[in-house]
Amino acid sequence: MDYPKYMVFDLETENHTLCGRKASPFDPRNFIVATGYRIKDEPITGIYYTDVKDKYEMMPDIPEDTKYLVGLNIKFDLLHTWTFPQIQKYIRNGGKIWCCQLAEYCLEGMTQDVQTVSMDKIVGKYGGNKKLDEVKAMWEQGYLTSQIDRDMLMKYLLEVGDIPNTELIFLGQYKKAVELGMLTVLEQRMESLLCTTEMEFNGLKIDLEVAFRNAAKLREDIAAVRKILDKYTQGLPEELEFKWSSNQHKSALFYGGAVKYKYRGDVLDDDGQPVRFKGGKNKGEIKTKIYETYHIFPRRYVPNPERASSLKDARGQPFYSTNDDALDEIAAINPNDELIKAFRRYQLLTKDLSTYYIAKNSKGELTGLLTHCNPNDRFIHHNLHHVRTVTGRLSSTSPNLQNIPRDDEDETGQAKSRVKEMMVSRFGKDGVIIEADYSQLEVVVQGCLTNDKQLCEDLRNRVDFHCKRLSVKLGEPYEQVKYRAKTDSPDNPYYKEYHKMRSNAKKFSFQRSYGAGKFKIAASTGMSLKDVEELMEVEDRLYSGVSAYYERITEEIQNSSMKQFVFKPALGRSIRVGQYVAPSGTRYTFEQQEAPDFLKKKGIDFSFSPTCIKNYPVQGTGGEMVETVLGRLFRHFMKKNNYDGKAFLINTVHDCVWIDAHKDVEMEVARDIKPIMESIPQIYKELYNWDITVPFPVEIEAGESLFTKHVIEV
Repeated sequence: MDYPKYMVFDLETENHTLCGRKASPFDPRNFIVATGYRIKDEPITGIYYTDVKDKYEMMPDIPEDTKYLVGLNIKFDLLHTWTFPQIQKYIRNGGKIWCCQLAEYCLEGMTQDVQTVSMDKIVGKYGGNKKLDEVKAMWEQGYLTSQIDRDMLMKYLLEVGDIPNTELIFLGQYKKAVELGMLTVLEQRMESLLCTTEMEFNGLKIDLEVAFRNAAKLREDIAAVRKILDKYTQGLPEELEFKWSSNQHKSALFYGGAVKYKYRGDVLDDDGQPVRFKGGKNKGEIKTKIYETYHIFPRRYVPNPERASSLKDARGQPFYSTNDDALDEIAAINPNDELIKAFRRYQLLTKDLSTYYIAKNSKGELTGLLTHCNPNDRFIHHNLHHVRTVTGRLSSTSPNLQNIPRDDEDETGQAKSRVKEMMVSRFGKDGVIIEADYSQLEVVVQGCLTNDKQLCEDLRNRVDFHCKRLSVKLGEPYEQVKYRAKTDSPDNPYYKEYHKMRSNAKKFSFQRSYGAGKFKIAASTGMSLKDVEELMEVEDRLYSGVSAYYERITEEIQNSSMKQFVFKPALGRSIRVGQYVAPSGTRYTFEQQEAPDFLKKKGIDFSFSPTCIKNYPVQGTGGEMVETVLGRLFRHFMKKNNYDGKAFLINTVHDCVWIDAHKDVEMEVARDIKPIMESIPQIYKELYNWDITVPFPVEIEAGESLFTKHVIEV
């Protein structure tokens, strides 16, 4: 096979940990110790740090005709060399990258087995050898890379390790990509990897003063809610400490049950009289010992028998699940119950504090988003992952910026979370955070995939789907419902009522697209089960082509699984594996799971999950489209030189992009990025000859923080 010009490279860096990232590229202590590289048809070459005068000499020049710069987990190497002139010149001239980790993940259908895959796991498949265990062992023992013997490290890098193995993996992957017709989609994924590398490098500014103020307020609110909760645990034996983190304790409180506890009590004789020490240093004192007994809680809510645990309480009665789904059921049946409302509030507040600010866990360790804030510059450089989900969507760690709480309000009109308030512009009062968000992306992608006639027509007409659902459910004209739900003026006395109903319909749409059941939706929206069921019926009636599409791909998955099996040690058996191939060539893999009870009654023990079949193509294709756009945005910002240093790509969250910009270029950036993001139909026609007939509308907001945004009209 005729391979294009390529250059394989890999770095070994000092390995100090900063903000949860080992060998962090944002720790000035982590310099490049050794570099290995090979240009196609040329010898493998190594560079050691003591042989150069400055750090830029640790990266070789990249030949101008190089098509791919290749690495195993290339983002790591790029982040350490992102400012190097060799890298900048190559990328600015249109140079492409090839990440073997990402390629393997896509080629193999994004299964868990190939997520963040190591070299040792796949190298044998392509004819390579496992690396030297001695070097790995020294790292595990706490050695710094610079402390490892030079000859040993260079052998690990150049001879039996990174460079020759990475080259073999690349050559095998490239051949397979061509054979499967996946080369184009892989190249687009690699372009998005360049963008997320840029985002990580740029980072997100944190206002610590705001963060600490909000954390203090959260602690006050938690204390207030605990006062309400503590009313329900009054009168407990002194020795019994009720633990709100314990499922057994919560189960006993909610559903009735017995909780064991121990206490120290007097030793009594047969007549019930205290027994005293007859001699020794404790002579005359009453003997004591540890007794075990239990406390019985009365039943407050009727348990769902299907949520019974195998664990039994002190009386032999089962404990019941108190997870979110179980609490959703209780809340749906008891919407105004004080205990459940207070406990859900307690959950929300404690999660907010421990996840997005700073708190101590049960081990006394500090946790939370602020632990990842670089003390040197007050920036968060989170780690965006391309290879950790079964759908291909991005995820992030250190910290997770893909799951920041929404700006929703509670029933009092107060924000449920103010986390976004501490996420600010690096330009201070002269800057803004821009958030460009696809409108109803999941619905738009459904239209692309299903070609449902009514759905596509509504998308082209820019119908507000949430208002349309309400109009059908209420039996009122669409335009009337839209006006009442979206026009906040003295002339519209219905706004508050209809706005809330639209918000609930929006939550309904979002949650149903992710496979949530009626109890979950009812609890999170405050709607009755009847209202939820009615909305489900409305949706199925309006867009029947959607169901037909899922039937088609279910059949495709079933047919493709007839000869594909994978052994699962935990099950002690093999299960069938099916695939669905999207119009772009992306492959989604589905593994059989334990069948639900209604299928087991029919003699079917294992089946493909309807929820997964519904979620993977929509979530995955939406994520893929956003990634394709990220590549375009990266090239645009590169061409504009980040608007002369006044605008930076900083994050992406599923269906939106965050940009940190100076107010001087705010409108220019907004005007530029909107048509790029909305050009998905044109891009996909060009790349995959996919005729997409629906628009991809983008709404742009900006503010001094992510919390204080306002809509920008472009």
